[in-house]
Amino acid sequence: MVSLRDCSMPIVFVVTSLRSCQSVSGSIGSAIFCGTKNSNNRIIHKCRLQLSQNSLRAQVQVGMPMPTEGHARALQLLQSAPRPPQLVVFDLDYTLWPFWCEMYSARDEFSLYPESQGILEACRYRTLLDLSRSWALQLRALSNATKPLLRKDFPWLSLSEYTLVHVCQSRELNIPMAIASRTPTPNVAKAFMKKLGWPGLFDSVQLIPASSGFDHHSAQKDTAHFPAIKRELGIPYSEMLFFDDESPNISKVTRLGVTSILVPSGMSVDMLRKGLEQHAKNGK
Repeated sequence: MVSLRDCSMPIVFVVTSLRSCQSVSGSIGSAIFCGTKNSNNRIIHKCRLQLSQNSLRAQVQVGMPMPTEGHARALQLLQSAPRPPQLVVFDLDYTLWPFWCEMYSARDEFSLYPESQGILEACRYRTLLDLSRSWALQLRALSNATKPLLRKDFPWLSLSEYTLVHVCQSRELNIPMAIASRTPTPNVAKAFMKKLGWPGLFDSVQLIPASSGFDHHSAQKDTAHFPAIKRELGIPYSEMLFFDDESPNISKVTRLGVTSILVPSGMSVDMLRKGLEQHAKNGK
C-alpha cells in the first residue's frame, strides 16, 4: 500500500459504494483513481477511504502500468469477443519477447515485442460504469462533505470550487493468464518477469525446462505444462487460448482441446484477434 502523497496530480475520486454514507461519519467504501500515476508510472486503480468528522484516511493499491502500444485495440477486441477465453496462456521466448532467455544473464537489458505489454494490460483492465445520475443527491452530499477535509489534509490536490466525487461501479474484464515456457534458464526468465513487474500478474507460471538442456523440442507442453496449469486453476482445456512461436507445440496442445495460435513473429494485436476468432469458432 502507498500513501496518497506518493501520487502525482491530477487525482479523480471515483466512489463505488455509498450504502453506508448516511452522514459525514462512517465508511464510504471502495474507490478508484482514474488517470493517475505515481513516480513509477503505475496506475493507481483501487483505494479505500474512511471518512470521519475530523479526518480522511485513504489507502491505495498500485495496479498495472500505464497503457502502452496496442492496449486500446487489444482491450476493444477482448471486450467485444463473443466467447472470451477463461484463460490465456503465453509462451515467453519469441512470443512475448524476441529472444531466448538462455542467451542472456539476469542482469542484462532486454525488450518486449511492441504490443506484448499492452495485450497483457488489456487482459487485466478495469472499466468504470458511471452511475452518477441515479446517485445525484448522495453525490452532492459526499462532495460537500469531503472537499473541506481534502483541502485541509491534502492542499496540493488543488480542488476546484465545483469538484464532484464521481459515483461509479467497477466492472472488471480481468481475464486470467498463465505462462508455459520450457526455457533451460528459468532463473533468467523469472528475473526478467520481475523487472517487468509481472509477479502476481499471471495466475500460473510453468517454467519447466527442456529435459535435455538446450534442446527446445524435448519439453512437451501437452504432457507437462498444460496438465500442471489445469491442475492448478481447474479451467477446462476447451476454455483456454494459447499463443506460441513453435509449430510442434501448437499441434500437440491443440490435440488437448486448447485453441492454439502460432505466432511466427511474436505476440501482436493481430494475433490476439486471430486467437479470439478461432476460440469463438471452436465453441460452436
